[in-house]
Amino acid sequence: MGLSIEIQKKPNKTDTRKIKKPTDVIELNEIKEIQNAMQEHLLLISLDSANNIRTINLIGVGKRNLVNIDSKYIVRTALVTASERVILVHNHPTGDPTPSEADIHYTDKLYNAAMMFDIELMDHIVVGGSNFRSVFLETAKLAELARKKQKNEK
Repeated sequence: MGLSIEIQKKPNKTDTRKIKKPTDVIELNEIKEIQNAMQEHLLLISLDSANNIRTINLIGVGKRNLVNIDSKYIVRTALVTASERVILVHNHPTGDPTPSEADIHYTDKLYNAAMMFDIELMDHIVVGGSNFRSVFLETAKLAELARKKQKNEK
């Protein structure tokens, strides 16, 4: 009885773009296409360890104020594309890129799920018209404001 081994190879890299800074994400054509969409669109940018784009996948299209995607599907997509890092991007059809409470909660949940598989969620960016916000930066600002408020109340 012989032993059969199949070696899994990384998918062929078809994209030559690299993410060096947050504004590089906003300049991607795929992001520009969803900025003014009438429904929420959720994109997953899969990156290698050097921040080269492996793939950009449309993960889901939702309603005017919601796109509901199971975090397992996002982690699975990252695993299939052999991603070391991912960036999540979605639009707000209202034009206001301020992350909602649901956006913040979902980002936290996805961050933890991805970390279980050693995949780094680098950011979750919300676009609205020509503006954008980072969920990571917004939550850091909220945390800083809460610390200042607690300090002032003492």
